[in-house]
Amino acid sequence: MSEQAKKLKYCVNGEWLTSETKTYMNCYNPSTGEVIAQAPQCTAEEVESVVASAKAAYPGWSNTPVVKACSGVVSNFKTLLEKHLDELTEILAREMGKAWEEAKGDVSEKLLKWSNLPVVCLIS
Repeated sequence: MSEQAKKLKYCVNGEWLTSETKTYMNCYNPSTGEVIAQAPQCTAEEVESVVASAKAAYPGWSNTPVVKACSGVVSNFKTLLEKHLDELTEILAREMGKAWEEAKGDVSEKLLKWSNLPVVCLIS
């Protein structure tokens, strides 16, 4: 396993948590076969907490107008894409086995699409 491989967390209620599980699945770089991360096979209790959190959040989100739901999320996501462009490029290159420039082009393309998304939300 690579020195850079790390144990991933799971998310519940917007918070990233470390699983109590003892079982992890390897995540591979498809171009090299190198293990780059380990994903937890969450416990039944952890899965239940994630499902309960999603069920609790659903009524509020399902009744939120699309424009309101999109505006802040799109703006924040675009800012995060810009801030972490190189990190996202590295992740994409490693996970998909892509050359750096190809991966950076893919991330930049998504950034351009997200830049235009607020207009789409307002039209909807």
